[in-house]
Amino acid sequence: MFPNYDDKYNYKIFYFIDVLTGNKKQLKSELEISSSIYILGIVDNYLYFFDKDNYRQLKINRKAITEVGNKDIGGKYYNGEWIDKSIYDFNKNLSFKVDLDMDNIIYPYNENMGYYYKLEVSGNNTTILRGLIENKKEIKLFSFKNIKDIKFRKNNIYFISGKSLYKYNDLSGIKKIIENSEFEFNDNLYDIYIK
Repeated sequence: MFPNYDDKYNYKIFYFIDVLTGNKKQLKSELEISSSIYILGIVDNYLYFFDKDNYRQLKINRKAITEVGNKDIGGKYYNGEWIDKSIYDFNKNLSFKVDLDMDNIIYPYNENMGYYYKLEVSGNNTTILRGLIENKKEIKLFSFKNIKDIKFRKNNIYFISGKSLYKYNDLSGIKKIIENSEFEFNDNLYDIYIK
């Protein structure tokens, strides 16, 4: 999901891209949403984001954009359960705690499958390894320069490098999904929703 960047200051149109097929769907908003937005996270198939200029918390799916927080009612923060917060707290670039922080370096992908992912960073190069939980044997999946904002979803790894969003999986390797100059300058601009 990303806004229509042809709108300079306020967004009313958002696009959803199916990363498997490349199909694009347009969603129009009744609300004008400022260009100063950032993603909070995904919970229950809704992408939550915050409009910093208008102090609004919104949720979006492929069908609708709904305001769920504002100056009058406050906002909702998610860390495994919903917590009421002042809407002004969201102006500090909060993010929901649905994935482990990158600072933890190890991401336990799926303990039922018996493996985890590990990140090794050296300068501007990041190497991603997959290891077996049982015996800690690790294999290198790939290395890439200037990686940020990594997401692990199902058997895929998504990440930003420069102005591009990439996807890695064992069958297809690394593929560029979309290019957008905003990725170079801003963080937390995307999330992955899988049906």
